[in-house]
Amino acid sequence: MTPATRQLALGFGSAVLTAAAALSGPALAAGLLATALGGFAVLGNTVLGAYLLVALAQLDGIALLVDQRLPISLFKAVTALVLLSLVLTVRRHPLMQGRLRLSPTAMFTLLFAIWLCVSYLASDWQSYSYDHTKGFLQTLLLVPILGLTVTSPRHLRRMVLVIAASGAISAVFVILETVFGLRLLPYADEGDVAAWLGAVRSAGASAYNPTTSSHLMAVSLMLALVLALYDWRGRRLWVLISLLCLVALPMMGARSGAIAVAMGIGLIGFRMRHHRLFPVVALGALAALVVAVLNAPDTLVERFGVLGDFLGDGDTSDRSLLRRLSYNQIGLALWAEHPVTGLGPGAYPVNYASDAFRWYPGREAEARQLHNAYLEVAVETGIVGIALFLGALLSAAWAALKAGLHPVTETQVLAQALGVAMAVFMFASLFMPNEDIKYTWILAALCARAAQLAGGWRVDTGQAA
Repeated sequence: MTPATRQLALGFGSAVLTAAAALSGPALAAGLLATALGGFAVLGNTVLGAYLLVALAQLDGIALLVDQRLPISLFKAVTALVLLSLVLTVRRHPLMQGRLRLSPTAMFTLLFAIWLCVSYLASDWQSYSYDHTKGFLQTLLLVPILGLTVTSPRHLRRMVLVIAASGAISAVFVILETVFGLRLLPYADEGDVAAWLGAVRSAGASAYNPTTSSHLMAVSLMLALVLALYDWRGRRLWVLISLLCLVALPMMGARSGAIAVAMGIGLIGFRMRHHRLFPVVALGALAALVVAVLNAPDTLVERFGVLGDFLGDGDTSDRSLLRRLSYNQIGLALWAEHPVTGLGPGAYPVNYASDAFRWYPGREAEARQLHNAYLEVAVETGIVGIALFLGALLSAAWAALKAGLHPVTETQVLAQALGVAMAVFMFASLFMPNEDIKYTWILAALCARAAQLAGGWRVDTGQAA
């Protein structure tokens, strides 16, 4: 910000605070002062706002306490501040000093955003698609925001720490809520409260449903596990975060989260199979698995039990399994009807609830999303949309995993951690509609940036050294 702009902003802010104190008392004025100071900090240092956005992506349940008193959500307010800061500093931004070259992930994301608009305009369900399309496009802004703010390995390390710490904080909420049988934070949507045989499952500090929340925590766990193996300086912190997440995840009762974590641990083991500590790590992982199975809550054991019944003789008391079967059957039928442009973003739920599919097993009358991110993208945006979507995610994961294949530098270790976390999250997305949630695109952006930084990307030119 220029001195003149800073003086004007300070003068305007002082006037607003004075008026607030006179009209509503010192409490509102204090709140506005804190907000103003935070806003000025973000405007003066854009990356601070980016850290906060990443933290709010998993701690949005805590943010609900503030959102209930604001005309817009805290996440949207911070996003607006970050975008304003980027606009005010664009001429001085290091990327503007050299030839800007988009990563494959950024290019695929841009094309996917354009195709979302095309699919929306071609949709027969625009009235149902408008809000979803607008929200999806807002979420995609995270890719350029992080791409423009994470310009050094230091920024990248702090981003990883924010994600891991967010998972640990959420894990503490899960443990407290499960042990004491209470809810510490408000629900974003009462319909997201998931119960199994009368036991309500905790979503921790997240405003998402417990299953999606478990996927977010699995990301935090993967980051912490990889860094615990390679980062000697912060090993105690990473081990503590890992233990908190490992204790909390079974309590959330999410089968897909547990399966994704098991897959992630296997991937970590495979990638470090030639490491001198591999036997010790493998024995430790096996011991942790045995302890986790022996101490798994009865609800999670029963959920896996009915899964075995379903795969065995096709008989199950768990209607959620039947619903998941119907989600995919209905999705394939709808995709066949609209293969190129799809139904339109967000149009699957209303079609799912239509009379045409009323006799499908486990289907309920209310509109619901398809619990498979990839098939839902294909159904709603067609074959072009799913190709661009997969291009963005796979290019990010592959670039990070490749850059961290033989980690020597800190940035290569961070690339490996993000690549493993991205792979685990993408696997978990086979079971939930994660395509439009914030972590999908945060991980894509950070993986792409990690690969560039690990390859010698220079901030002063925007190219590899």
